Amino acid sequence: MTSCRAAMALALVLASLPARPQAGSASGRPGPPQQGEVEVTADRMVYDWEERRLTLDGHVVAIRGPAILRAAHGVLDRRAGTLRLDGGVLAVQGREVLVAEAAQLDLDASSAELQGAALFLKDRSAPPLQALTDRNAVRGTGRNALILTGKRVRRLPSGALVAEGVTLTPCDCAGEPDYELASPEVEVKEDRARLADPILRLLGGSLPLLVPLSLPLTERQSGLLFPPLAYAAITGFGTEVPLFLTLGRSYDVTVAPGIFTGSGGAGSAALGSRSVSGPRLGLQFRYAPIERTEGQIDADLVQDLKQHDSPGGDAPYPGEAPASRGRGFGGLRGVLRFSHRTDSGGFTAAAQSTIATDNMVVPDTEPRELDRFLDALRTDVGVVGRSAIAAAGVDATLLQDVRISDGGRPDRRLFGAERLATFQRLPSAFAQIAPARLGPFALAAEASVARFAPFGPVDVKERETGFGPTDLVRCDLDPTPCAQPAAGGPQLGRARAVRFDASPRLSWGGSGLPVLLSVELGARADAWLFDGDSSRNRQRLYGLAGARASLSLARSFGNLLHVVVPEVELRAVTPAASSGSAQRIGDPFDAGGHPFTSDPVAAEQGVTAGLSRRGDPASHVAGVPASRRAYDELDGAAPEDGEALATLRIAQAIWGHPALGRAPVRIARLELAQDVVLRAGSAHARLGEAGAVAALQLGPFGGDVRAQFDWDLGALTLLSGGASARSARGDELHANMLLLRGAASERIRAGADELFAAARIAADPGDLYGGVGFGGSVGLPLRRQGLRLAYDASHLLGALPQDAADWSHRLALLYETPCRCAGLQLSAAFPFRGGKLLKGPSIGVLVDLKSLGSFATF
Repeated sequence: MTSCRAAMALALVLASLPARPQAGSASGRPGPPQQGEVEVTADRMVYDWEERRLTLDGHVVAIRGPAILRAAHGVLDRRAGTLRLDGGVLAVQGREVLVAEAAQLDLDASSAELQGAALFLKDRSAPPLQALTDRNAVRGTGRNALILTGKRVRRLPSGALVAEGVTLTPCDCAGEPDYELASPEVEVKEDRARLADPILRLLGGSLPLLVPLSLPLTERQSGLLFPPLAYAAITGFGTEVPLFLTLGRSYDVTVAPGIFTGSGGAGSAALGSRSVSGPRLGLQFRYAPIERTEGQIDADLVQDLKQHDSPGGDAPYPGEAPASRGRGFGGLRGVLRFSHRTDSGGFTAAAQSTIATDNMVVPDTEPRELDRFLDALRTDVGVVGRSAIAAAGVDATLLQDVRISDGGRPDRRLFGAERLATFQRLPSAFAQIAPARLGPFALAAEASVARFAPFGPVDVKERETGFGPTDLVRCDLDPTPCAQPAAGGPQLGRARAVRFDASPRLSWGGSGLPVLLSVELGARADAWLFDGDSSRNRQRLYGLAGARASLSLARSFGNLLHVVVPEVELRAVTPAASSGSAQRIGDPFDAGGHPFTSDPVAAEQGVTAGLSRRGDPASHVAGVPASRRAYDELDGAAPEDGEALATLRIAQAIWGHPALGRAPVRIARLELAQDVVLRAGSAHARLGEAGAVAALQLGPFGGDVRAQFDWDLGALTLLSGGASARSARGDELHANMLLLRGAASERIRAGADELFAAARIAADPGDLYGGVGFGGSVGLPLRRQGLRLAYDASHLLGALPQDAADWSHRLALLYETPCRCAGLQLSAAFPFRGGKLLKGPSIGVLVDLKSLGSFATF
């Protein structure tokens, strides 16, 4: 409906034409037209003094400000006070374009009438429209975000615009639109359009909407928004009624009351059987008070009527708070999100935050958010100043630990007695020097200081055993990691500390050589200073070195080009010169247990305690106490015992000669890589993992395969691949496979120093597990094109729980409208175990109207 604004604005332009017969400017004053005046030109202009009529013929153009109107013929009748344009009318203002068969304007009454009008709202990618002169080219010039047509458009003396026989659609279709909204009459008054008896036309049918609609014509207007519809396995059917309110030019708020009906569930709080129901409220506040400053605050609340499904439980460890009954505070649960950004000169201030009342509210009520898969919800705040060669700033990171330790009783409050002592990175300072030329070299440097502390005391379990409430330690399998240390022994829990880091680097790249060659040298120094316990302080310094060489070879064979690129990369870290405590923090060679030991071929840093040990299934990994685990992404950047690594790669590809105006096509690809550990502490040199990737694409047929092989295990650690075939009309077949070990044998990392394959983990990598799948889709030969039938099957391999399906079959009926601005999908999934159907099918429905929204069950 935004295009109605174009009709109103252009009608006002036409109605403002003065009844004076000047050939250049219609203002009556010599010289160029002033602001707000209308300039009228034509190939031939004849004025009848007796009838007081100006006749315009050939290329009639009226210009007022940014608005341009064109027609073949026109008559300005001063006595009657009317202006008639015919022979095709074309008007352009900004991104809005109007075409009509004829236009009749009453200049005295300030009214106008358009016959056979069509209004086009172009999207922001459209080219400039001011030079548009051909009415037949209007539709195809740029993409149309909205198209509105009307049999008759009248502008009344009151200023209201009345359109009869109106249809509007966001579908930019060459033929009949996929769907449209129709109304016998639309009244545009001030900045709103009121639709009488609106009808939604979709898939050849008509759906009366029963109630009149009042739509805003500007981007910011108070009023009700379209209510979204959704269905989820936990919340059941959910909807809300958003009310948008403007608070001046720089602020607005949306209030959205709604409801979750719940899915029935099993009356349990356990994962897989949960249900949430009750009233909900969404609040959104947006602001942009000054230029280059904007922000948004979102709050989503629900009064969970299923809260008593969570029975609570005993304290997970003596001395800790027990889990309370219910899921929230009196059943009230919610998520608060905040974002802000200010750019001013060379400074930027930004904040991004997600805060929740309990650890399950995000996966319960927002299943599509990526936050549901994270171990912590983050709040990041920072200010940075930049210049041409340097940057400096301060920042802070606050975390809410949302990990789950018991899937049967996962609920935990993130405030009050149940919250965990999550360590925060309180305001820290940092500085960077961008690579700057120093003769043939480039010099860069980084430095930072960060403060780490929780908002409360360290949890009892972590303080006494070294492991926190969500460390998943299996004390029943091996009591060693859970045993309390002797009095006066090392502190196993984390402690408040300040960390200093500095890292200068010098790099060089060869030029004019047949081989691409680069070298980098640098160093890193860091220091840890702990509050009230200087015996835990630690400092270290180590050197960094790296080199890379590659060569590109190519040869043509007719229309084919064969490219071969061999590459060698070397990286090394010197053993650290260190002082202070022997308790290393974040060292990837950490062998776990209470006293620190280094074992690069059986490391436990980052490994869950309780897993079977590699080569000895009867024993279990002890795990690394919290005091030695990484505090954030910079800890554990390199092992303190030093390492040297190499990677050998060779990549080949065959490219096909492209068609005119198209990019080259890669027909075949083969890449081989081998990691070599030259030195890892006291361990001997060894081969790491070998990798291979192969792909082939021949017209409609394609396939790829990827594999990784561990020479020490003598086994594959990853095997994946896929194949597909597609016909010209879109019918297709596909197959895929993914198999991998339960745990990688190598600790392949990409930390601050970009190292790889240096430490082997102690845990047993287990057997290959994963799955295979195949399926396809075919277009049904029916009158309505775009209707497809799809089938997919998947088979899981490896040990599975008793109630898990090993085969799943999915049937789907899909319909894609001709110009793809709407889609429908109906699906049914059938789970099988041992050839028997486990339960009834899961039915899924998706109705997608693209720009107007969607409804789905999943």
